[in-house]
Amino acid sequence: QVRTGGIYYLHPLGEIEVVSVEEAAGIDADDLQHTGFTSREDLLKALGDSAGRRLFRVGFRFLGPRRKPVAPLDEQPVDDAAFERLERDLDRKDQRAGRDWTRPLLTLIGDQPGASSAVLAEAMAMERMKLKQEVRKLKKLGLTISLETGYRVSKWGWSYLDRRGGV
Repeated sequence: QVRTGGIYYLHPLGEIEVVSVEEAAGIDADDLQHTGFTSREDLLKALGDSAGRRLFRVGFRFLGPRRKPVAPLDEQPVDDAAFERLERDLDRKDQRAGRDWTRPLLTLIGDQPGASSAVLAEAMAMERMKLKQEVRKLKKLGLTISLETGYRVSKWGWSYLDRRGGV
């Protein structure tokens, strides 16, 4: 269920990013060395009953400790590292959707704080429930804040937009 570009938290080690996913015809000696198992039999035993199931080779890289900040995002400036990470995260979301939506939606929310999801959805030519899902993705990155009605860009989100020079 992993996908290339996905970032996953492995408690207590930290985060990994999946860099490749490919179907494997079998398990060779190189694969076995990377699994940490000492024998092919031990690996197959750990996989359980895998007869008839497809096998995939997943490549990943360790990103380090969880990127969860100690202080609330609104109390931190968007530094170079955070800016680059946000750029990658937003690019990835746009690529998965097959269209640019992240920055236009963030800018729209900035231009129309408190606008209802129906108004924003119409402006984005997006179904209302889909828009709400997308706003939650921006909120998870700390870029937006939900209001009683509508949304607003967080201080962190404005810091990001300011560094970017607008959209």
